[in-house]
Amino acid sequence: MRDRFTPDMTDQFELELEHFRERLSSPEAKEAFKAFAERRPPDFSPFQHCGKNGDRTDRAYGV
Repeated sequence: MRDRFTPDMTDQFELELEHFRERLSSPEAKEAFKAFAERRPPDFSPFQHCGKNGDRTDRAYGV
């Protein structure tokens, strides 16, 4: 009972944690945290531009 996590679940948790860390360091997250600290609404307008398939094509990602 103590060993409930299978290796597959552990791998999945690590993968999700890696993706979560990446999102926390994204330009959108930085704007959200900065806006929260400054007690203002966030301005996500520079990050709204996506390509046909949802690919990032805005200047924040240097594409």
